[in-house]
Amino acid sequence: MIRQQDTGFQTGFDITGTGRVAGLRMKPVSIGSAVYRIVETGTACAAFVSPEGVGAATASLPVARELSQLGLRVVLVDLTVAGVVSLPMLGTVSLPGITDLLAGTGRTGHAIHADRCGDCGIVPVGTADPASAMRFAARLPAILQALVSTFDVVVVECGPASPGSLRWLGSGDIDVFISVAGDRNPADEKTRSGIRDRFPDAVAVMNPHRKKD
Repeated sequence: MIRQQDTGFQTGFDITGTGRVAGLRMKPVSIGSAVYRIVETGTACAAFVSPEGVGAATASLPVARELSQLGLRVVLVDLTVAGVVSLPMLGTVSLPGITDLLAGTGRTGHAIHADRCGDCGIVPVGTADPASAMRFAARLPAILQALVSTFDVVVVECGPASPGSLRWLGSGDIDVFISVAGDRNPADEKTRSGIRDRFPDAVAVMNPHRKKD
């Protein structure tokens, strides 16, 4: 899932497609604006990347909850090894989830859980060993496509990531959002620039509820 290297935290999955949400690139939009864009464009899968670290990684959570409040069937997939969104949604990270699906040790129905404070579903980190699950990362696009066929919107939290480390989400109808919490770290700026170079339509989203890393 997430691995730490000399350059910082890296996400083990990669997006090979390109987002199609056009709009603001430099100035982050609000959570509400991100929700509006997803609804208006009919986005099937929204992937959130958080260069600033886990403090910004919770932006996907209010987006998923607001989408579900609009009456859409929404599921959030947590690809962070620490369960950044799993824990607040479920109160635990000890439930079957994405690593179980990747490793083939669980079924989709058993990996989707109800948000304790909202109406959306959550596929948490899971209980299988992340390193073992990553050997089957090529299964991720098929898993996401299965979720897309069941839910109106699939929100994917990728956590901290560099432009080159986003991989295995597939090349389907995926829009990229960059979660930001307001920090002006030169390294973060370089990462955000790199993501936009690779995904020109990526939209920055301001997370007003920053967590401490």
